[in-house]
Amino acid sequence: MAIIDKPSDFFNNVLYTGTGSSQNINVGFEPDTTWVKNRIDGNSSGSGTHNHRMINSVSGRTELMSSNLTNVGADASYFGNFHSNGFNVSSAQDTNIATGSFISWSWKAGTSFSNSAGANGASIASTGSVNTTSRFSIVKWTPTNTNTPQTIYHGLGVKPDVILVKNIQRNVDWAVYDGSIGANYGLKLNTTATKSDDNGFWQDTEPTSSIFTTGNGAGYTTGAATQNFIAYCWASVPFYSRFNKYVGNASTNGTFVHLDFSPSLVIVKKTAGSGAWFMKDS
Repeated sequence: MAIIDKPSDFFNNVLYTGTGSSQNINVGFEPDTTWVKNRIDGNSSGSGTHNHRMINSVSGRTELMSSNLTNVGADASYFGNFHSNGFNVSSAQDTNIATGSFISWSWKAGTSFSNSAGANGASIASTGSVNTTSRFSIVKWTPTNTNTPQTIYHGLGVKPDVILVKNIQRNVDWAVYDGSIGANYGLKLNTTATKSDDNGFWQDTEPTSSIFTTGNGAGYTTGAATQNFIAYCWASVPFYSRFNKYVGNASTNGTFVHLDFSPSLVIVKKTAGSGAWFMKDS
């Protein structure tokens, strides 16, 4: 694989200040996924904690998701459309309250695909958008049966290291596959819970270079007949992205985690016991 010369062509984190009215946020490319967080727990209209807000180009900008919540549903008050150099935010407190301080994380996919049931080893049809250079894809599908495992094409061309899945028609937990702990376990993006040994997540089956497998649902998180699902899939790219595990040392000096590059975004979750998800960006 060729080295990515300009990582900011595929991922960028951008700070912006809220205006309380529609504004465009430039990130340097047209994103396919944007994730926004109001950085201040409190706002001009009173105190309160702000939720993470996410949209993508596959399910559409009104299909609002929140990484810290189970909630789903159509809501156009947070985001406008993606544009050639970034994205648009509306007037909602969590994405654009006046004078608020916001961080955005955006990824580019860019190449649409449609995969029929039976093609590329998938048991059901899917649609999505993928970037095989930066190894990122967004996939949408509708399970036809939750009594048997189902396989979904992801488009990366290599085995995914991380998969985030959300049922976008039911208020249930996020499901997270992490290759460093394996497909026998699942994590939940919206909770502090430790890894769960439940084959309802991934049917204890590792993804391949073409597909990933969902089980009987694990509480409707990865399977529910006739309901729509979205997955965000990533695989490591040398000098651009890395997904792995490390062991803590309980020292004030910490554990050095070697990546071969200086990261723009780090996400950490304790898996041997409960603990919050931690995010740090440049």
